Amino acid sequence: MVTSIMKKRTIRERKKNRRQTIAVWITTCIATALFAAIFSFASSCQAGLIEYAKDLSGDYDYVFYDVPREEADHIVNNRKVATAYQSVGLGYAKLSGSKNPDKPYVYLTAMDNRAMQKNALHLIKGRMPKNDHEILLSRHMMTNGGVEYRVGDTITLDISEREDKNGNVLTQSSGYRTGEKLKKKLTASFQVVGIVQRPNFGFEEWTAPGYSVITYLNPKGDNIPEKYMQRTDIYCKYTKAGLRDRAQTTADIVGVTLTPGVQKFPFIKDERITNRQINDLMERSPYRFYENWGLIRFERMDIGQSAYHMLYLAVAVTNVIILAAAVSCIGSSFAISMEEKRKSYGMLASVGATPRQIRQSVYYEAFLTGRTAIPLGTVLGLLLSTGGIYAIKELLDGQNTVQYLHVHVAWQMLIAGILLSAVTLVLSARRPAKQAAKSSPVAAMRGQAKKSRRAKKRTITAAIAGCTALFILVSYFMGVQTISVGQSNHMFDDHANVSVDVQGSWEANRSAVLQSTKEKSVTEAAVLRTAAYMVNTKEVPYTQTHIRRNGAPDLKHETTAVIQVLAVGETAYRNYLKELGLSYETAKDCAIFYNAYAGYWDGKETTWKVTDYKPGDWIRGQFCHEEQMEKTPDMTDQMQIAAVTTRRPFGVDTSQSYTDSGTIIVSDAWLDAHDPQGGAKITVKYASTDPGTLTQALEKTYDFYPEEIRNRDLQNRENNMLLFVDGIALYGFCLLYTSPSPRDA
Repeated sequence: MVTSIMKKRTIRERKKNRRQTIAVWITTCIATALFAAIFSFASSCQAGLIEYAKDLSGDYDYVFYDVPREEADHIVNNRKVATAYQSVGLGYAKLSGSKNPDKPYVYLTAMDNRAMQKNALHLIKGRMPKNDHEILLSRHMMTNGGVEYRVGDTITLDISEREDKNGNVLTQSSGYRTGEKLKKKLTASFQVVGIVQRPNFGFEEWTAPGYSVITYLNPKGDNIPEKYMQRTDIYCKYTKAGLRDRAQTTADIVGVTLTPGVQKFPFIKDERITNRQINDLMERSPYRFYENWGLIRFERMDIGQSAYHMLYLAVAVTNVIILAAAVSCIGSSFAISMEEKRKSYGMLASVGATPRQIRQSVYYEAFLTGRTAIPLGTVLGLLLSTGGIYAIKELLDGQNTVQYLHVHVAWQMLIAGILLSAVTLVLSARRPAKQAAKSSPVAAMRGQAKKSRRAKKRTITAAIAGCTALFILVSYFMGVQTISVGQSNHMFDDHANVSVDVQGSWEANRSAVLQSTKEKSVTEAAVLRTAAYMVNTKEVPYTQTHIRRNGAPDLKHETTAVIQVLAVGETAYRNYLKELGLSYETAKDCAIFYNAYAGYWDGKETTWKVTDYKPGDWIRGQFCHEEQMEKTPDMTDQMQIAAVTTRRPFGVDTSQSYTDSGTIIVSDAWLDAHDPQGGAKITVKYASTDPGTLTQALEKTYDFYPEEIRNRDLQNRENNMLLFVDGIALYGFCLLYTSPSPRDA
């Protein structure tokens, strides 16, 4: 058959044109290796983020609280629930000596081994309980509540239900209420066998009135009768299908009809609609439930998340550049080879070969190349990715998050890389195959030497132009990425490299916060506490520039506005006063008006004055909290301005959400005297010589939620490392692509 003859001839021609064959094979192998390395690195990063999220917030997607035991099977056996484990909330007991007025209780929960393992309980001392006479304590009870226990101690609890003044049962999601009472159920004694770090947010919300203590779940045990285990908390891990449509899955579980949402694009989920549906389900569900978004966002590969956005943007753009360059490079080699074999193709046409068969012979040559180059390139790519990951772990050694980065090869990613390599070969051979099919027998008999040389020169010229275009494209992309990383690294200009958002009241967290600022590696710290001060807009002397550029507040319709009140901590405040040339005694009972607003004007980022306040002026208004925002203030408070400045104290950055009416900076003593709540929000900023050690101390020693801790030094290094890896891949491919090869001969 002609086909068999053409296959043999193709193999013979490949051996004859060994230099071109090797050039195509090497380029294909390199492109495949880069595809495999990039996909492998991306899947390893994703797997690392998932492991980090599991370790931080637990290995579950949703938890349904206080489900009657007779209804538990309905949830556990749902076909879109992959795995499930349960715990039982047994009740509250008074914690004698608690120093936190918002957490006067302990809350006893019973768990089996699987639940303890999957719920991200990090043991500090001792071991996990093995029977219902043993108990596990949270260190948060000691650091925050001030009540000390040791492994081996015995603790006796009067286990009770919480009830409000009207007799309604209260749960962990209900903060402590004045006038509530405990209704005793039973008394049980336990031996303390272990101490764990502060449980994750899904297990113990920061508003929960009870510190978590855990015993072993044993319905047949003799310490806690089974009759007190009639309700259970069910932790569910959804299947991929269930997670893909998590709102509908959750609606089916809780037995509530899902509120319809109109998707703009039928095949792309609009997360805003899904989130609204989830929030609606929370209000209508017969069970209270919690969504572990910290894990779900990584499992779903939500590219809108910042952790994925840069990673997959770099992967997508890098692959497109490699694909375009590889097609150009391999296509040039195929074109040169085709020109050298044009006479051969013409002779085949003269003996009856059809254009289709000639095209197939070119594609068959591409197949022979890919048959060995793609598998070998894939193996080389995996080795390259493995080496890169170990290099990154070595460079970022000692950082908390790098321990979760391991080599992980997802078969989906591996197949994607192989398919992309195959597509590259097909696209590379497509144009040469069409040209080969047009070879005429008459032209073949006359000879095509001169034309072949001219075509070869044109191909080489096109390759040089492609090299130049490739280098320009890569340089432009790397420049954009460098600017983006630089902006991300310098987003905050407050001179701090570690920060933590503290959950809970100032009274409950004061001791831990102040002690954390005295850590050995901390050179400077600021304790930012914010409050809102409502004023009459007619009494605020806004500048015309601010009114024109910002457009807020609307002086025609808005009668009140909010000035942000900010205390920065005693030490940071005194240092700030020194910079301004003020004494503490002069300024402690007054306000310093920060008179700068950061915004965009005429396409540029700039700052301008907010008001025309002067030192000595008085600001009349009233402190207000969220529930008072809609009320007309009494304007019974007033403060005098000691200074007006555009200088910021340590820890205060321009990216903070300052109000349209400016910010006033006050002493801690002034804020404590005028605002009973001590500030609505607490953020601590640190300048540390060892950010990694400080971050671990904030999490393990002071029990701040890991989700609220930001190590900017590590984030910047990770951004720079990702940029470096991307640059190595792109410029390395450019170098290999533009270097002399057998195809140029």
